[in-house]
Amino acid sequence: MRLVTVAEALERLRAQGGRVTPQRRALMELLARARRPMSAPELVETLRRQFPDMAADTVYRNLQGLVTLGAVEVFHMPEGADRFEWVTYHHHHAVCLDCGEVLCLEPCQEEQMPQAPAGFRPVRHEFQIFGYCEGCASETGGTEVPAR
Repeated sequence: MRLVTVAEALERLRAQGGRVTPQRRALMELLARARRPMSAPELVETLRRQFPDMAADTVYRNLQGLVTLGAVEVFHMPEGADRFEWVTYHHHHAVCLDCGEVLCLEPCQEEQMPQAPAGFRPVRHEFQIFGYCEGCASETGGTEVPAR
């Protein structure tokens, strides 16, 4: 997967009959600039500074559309809100179980991934490592294992 620019994503959106609204453009630009995964509540809070009346469900709906468009990837957190990230390259994440920090890992080597069962057609995969970031590991010793 390669970098998708905002201009390319807008073009894809228009080609599929989508409208380019100021709110949608602002969401795309925010994610593209962020250079880190963000939760929908974070995005809503940030976008409301520019669009005070923006509804949270508008952000959620647009995020799902951007995922479908291939401009944004979503990954699921074990606890808390999913995170959304502008597509730069296919990679995975390390997630701190204490503070929630998300660190990007080196690009994925797809040839090292397990083979799918015969007859199964994979369309995507995700991989996350859970543990403690450097700051939290030094504070707690990084030995606590949270209950599931």
